[in-house]
Amino acid sequence: GKLLLFPTVFGVVDPALSIAASLGAKSPFVVGHGKSRWRSMAARRRLDGGASSDHLVLAAAYQGWRRAASGWVQDKYCREMGLCSRTMSTLHSTRSQFARMVAGFLRLPAEQRSQADSPLLPAWLSRNADNPAVVKAVLASALSPNIAMPSLHADSSKSRRATLLTSARQA
Repeated sequence: GKLLLFPTVFGVVDPALSIAASLGAKSPFVVGHGKSRWRSMAARRRLDGGASSDHLVLAAAYQGWRRAASGWVQDKYCREMGLCSRTMSTLHSTRSQFARMVAGFLRLPAEQRSQADSPLLPAWLSRNADNPAVVKAVLASALSPNIAMPSLHADSSKSRRATLLTSARQA
């Protein structure tokens, strides 16, 4: 729920869909032996882009996999990046289902919701997708349990003020 709703508000839908799809599947990263292991680790570092986030690495890996348009090119990309092509296909299918859900609750036109491969979501839904700080903040808020709740209090001047109650202050 929150992992699909919050990104629409903050414009990070594209990476959030990939990350949401990955949460229910095994990791697409294959750990090889010897030289292939080192190549795979180097590829992950290239995908990281300094963001220090496994979730963002996965979103970047999916984006690269999608850019490698056809099957044999996607397989080559998977070999170079140390990815399992079957798991990437599963992620794509799940991600497409989530994209249709987003298109549905945004009430996008039917032709955008019914694309066979993946719904055509408007670009403004991913306007901040290239900003790792925004993506991380949205992910943290969407994946964290409720840790605070708003509370309204009347003070001596009979005006109301809002405060946040955390679990430490509620006791």
